Amino acid sequence: MRPFADGIETFPRFVRDLAKQLHKKVRFVIEGKNTPVDREILEKLEAPLIHLLRNALDHGIETPSERLAKGKEEIGIIRLEASHKAGMLAITVSDDGKGIDLNFLRKTIIDKGFVSVVMAEKLNEGELLEYLFLPGFSTSNEVTEVSGRGIGLHVVQNMIEEVGGEMKASLENGLVIRLQLPLTLSVLRALLVEISGEPYAFPLARLQKVLSVPKSEVFVLENQYYFSHEGINIGLIYAYKFLELPPSQINPDTFCVIVIKEGNENYGILVDRFLLEKELVIQELPPGLDKIPGISGGAFTEEGLPVLLIDVPEIIKNIDKMLVKGAFVTPKNVNENTIGDSRS
Repeated sequence: MRPFADGIETFPRFVRDLAKQLHKKVRFVIEGKNTPVDREILEKLEAPLIHLLRNALDHGIETPSERLAKGKEEIGIIRLEASHKAGMLAITVSDDGKGIDLNFLRKTIIDKGFVSVVMAEKLNEGELLEYLFLPGFSTSNEVTEVSGRGIGLHVVQNMIEEVGGEMKASLENGLVIRLQLPLTLSVLRALLVEISGEPYAFPLARLQKVLSVPKSEVFVLENQYYFSHEGINIGLIYAYKFLELPPSQINPDTFCVIVIKEGNENYGILVDRFLLEKELVIQELPPGLDKIPGISGGAFTEEGLPVLLIDVPEIIKNIDKMLVKGAFVTPKNVNENTIGDSRS
């Protein structure tokens, strides 16, 4: 573990030089310099954070004249914060600039063909901001040395996900980017579940929700089983299918569902049952076992029980392939006695 300050020594100069290049005035505030961070994570954070600071200066902070015209101080503020929250490393990059014009963002995603006009009108702030993370997405019309090259936040998101973290955006007096990462790459907080009679671990940082879904709440839509949660229809996927294991014995009254998310899409992964939460010391798999589909590592519990770690990013990347293989729960491969009444 190293102090957060060790990985960001060059940042103040970077912000100062870029602000001068863009003819902007900015005060760069760093909080949590002494926050302990895993050395490997600290190294991997440098490029993503530089990218976020560049975005804040280029897209967020206005020129002094623009800020004065809006009644703001001519000097903008960019803030970088690091802290430990709920057993995770929390990093926030924020600015007091112009933020994101949601109407312009809505028009951009329509023009790029991501959604229809009708669908775009229904998207709330959080759903709109998630489009900033799509590959090649940019709101800049001009290509410069600083922006508009189609790199965007997708690259940053990929880097964060590589270390088991996640990234979210919100508007609060400007754009706020929040990163949540594991404190260390060797110790991971995980949810242990049972799949086909064997224990497996899901990294907690990659899970949206963990739900017990009564069979009466499961319905059929376009030949695929779903359940509705907070107004969103979530498709169900067999865990044993993407791990290429024997069929699971699903509880006939209640489904144990782990919800994962990719962009605006939610997926529910069916497991046999939930076991417990644990901190696991993650180890690399030995040769011969390191090519198992959907597995990123292994660990031992305090009792000496071997556990394999589920690779959630790989699952998300292979959703389409799993659909072809029948990993999704469909009327053709589910015992109708274990599913609630169908409804359209």
